Amino acid sequence: MSSAEPAPSAAATVVTTPTPNTPEGTAAPVAPVAPPAWYGELSSDDKTYIANKGWDKEGKSFGDVLKSYKNIERLRGVDAEKLVRLPDPTKPEEVSEFRAKLGVPETPAGYDVPELQVGDGLLDGEALAAIAHRIQLDPYQFATFTSETAQFFQQSIQQQTEAVAERDSAEKMTLEKEWAGLKEENYAAATKAATKFGLDETTLNGMQQGLGYRKTLELLTKIGRSFGEAKPPDVTRDEGDGFGITPAVAKTRLGELRGDADFRNKLLNGDVAAKQKWESLKKIAFTG
Repeated sequence: MSSAEPAPSAAATVVTTPTPNTPEGTAAPVAPVAPPAWYGELSSDDKTYIANKGWDKEGKSFGDVLKSYKNIERLRGVDAEKLVRLPDPTKPEEVSEFRAKLGVPETPAGYDVPELQVGDGLLDGEALAAIAHRIQLDPYQFATFTSETAQFFQQSIQQQTEAVAERDSAEKMTLEKEWAGLKEENYAAATKAATKFGLDETTLNGMQQGLGYRKTLELLTKIGRSFGEAKPPDVTRDEGDGFGITPAVAKTRLGELRGDADFRNKLLNGDVAAKQKWESLKKIAFTG
């Protein structure tokens, strides 16, 4: 072929496929091969699902499936991995899977149990963990549960302590008013009874909390007087004893009474209660 001759065009190129019925050199039509559908490798069930959704129609592609999936996530507001299906309560395996997805530990030991101070002791965190596990709390719920429980008990103890203190203060004022001039002797008798039976501060506080200030003092006073004359305890401290007073305190009270015009008038006019109180304080202050 000379350089002046034109090259054959692509259109002029003919692919011939000899067949038994086609003479050699004659072109036979070749059927176009359709590209495989994007879902060609899926199972028959999946293809049926896709057909029901209309994703097999002309112009549809895998992008339509992806778009549908993303819309579902957007409407649910969470990734598919984080979705939890409510279990059938009659199927333990479903219930177990559900609890595991919520983060509930397999045993109470799976909780991080803190030390919870309540009053003078610690709250039993292990017992709370057992309760929390029975009601299937997750770790965050358990931490909130223990904290709120400790706070509740702490507030209850504080309120109870304040109520007892208020009650005892009112009973003390009423009792001392009723005792009047016998107050010092009665306190001495109560102290005598407490000493006789070896009642320490803890025991007396327990009695007072259970019985109240008034009943405790009346009981101890009655017992102390049954032993004979109620004399103030032989103490040398500068502060008042639990149920009695020291000579130093008695001297201070005598000085206060000397400056009390109302008390002086009662004493000068022969008031029995005032006289008893004056003599009792003098006895404690100067003879012990």
